[in-house]
Amino acid sequence: AAGTCDKICAHWFDSANPIQDAVISARDVKRVYARGGIWLIDTPIIIPSEAAYWGVTIEGSSDSQQYENLRSSSSTTIRANKAMNVVIGNRLDWRNESGYYNKVKNLTIDGNNLAEYGYINGYQDTLRGVNVTLCKIGGIIFGWLSNSTKLENVSATRNGNGIIFTGLPPEGSSTHALIDNSRFRQNIGAGVVFAQALGVEFTNCVIESNTAVGIKVKKATSSDDFYAGESAFVSQIYFDRCGMENNGQLLELDGTGLGLGFIEFAKCNMTGRTTDKLNPVADIYTKSVRGLIFDYC
Repeated sequence: AAGTCDKICAHWFDSANPIQDAVISARDVKRVYARGGIWLIDTPIIIPSEAAYWGVTIEGSSDSQQYENLRSSSSTTIRANKAMNVVIGNRLDWRNESGYYNKVKNLTIDGNNLAEYGYINGYQDTLRGVNVTLCKIGGIIFGWLSNSTKLENVSATRNGNGIIFTGLPPEGSSTHALIDNSRFRQNIGAGVVFAQALGVEFTNCVIESNTAVGIKVKKATSSDDFYAGESAFVSQIYFDRCGMENNGQLLELDGTGLGLGFIEFAKCNMTGRTTDKLNPVADIYTKSVRGLIFDYC
């Protein structure tokens, strides 16, 4: 690595995983830059959880391009070259202790059908201008949530599932995680999965063309990789001005064994699988649900 500047550049390192080496060197600068192009990695990129690494940003090139019909500011792709649990994140496993306040910007994360997940979040993380694709279980998994958790202009496409929520805030804390202007499209399972979550708001998002279902709320079992435990619950979930169409099924809301509370859809554009109108039987499945609201949809 070289010099004194405001960032650590991955291309300074001649190694098998230069972005990981740049992250390790960024404990003081707290900013890692990966220039445009395709970066092949054989091992995951992990931001250490120690306090010295809180607030690290991993940033790609801001050259504008189109990706999956979503305006993106990324021309930097990080692509899995071998099988791995996650391409980039705060830890190898979402159950483990995480870091804080980290940011990922202007990147395409390509699981290449080799990685289980594209991104595993830390506590109070921000993703902006991030595209996640071709991950076997899920593009993004959230094992923690907080008032500072934010996704903006994020796309999760052609994964096993688009985004999975399986975490809660620390005991006694409130949460209002925000997902804004993002797309969850063409995933094999669900666009959005809630196995456990409290206080999540989607605004101006698109959830469409997912093979199985657009939005799924169901208690994970012990055989699921994202099993959250026997006392899992989902509540205070909001969808505001979102578009939802061409999914195999629009909603699968199963509260069996799950503390499933308030879920609201406000001013959302919803269409059925085969027509412009919803079929309550074919397009929406509910079981043991309380507090389900549709407002001007």
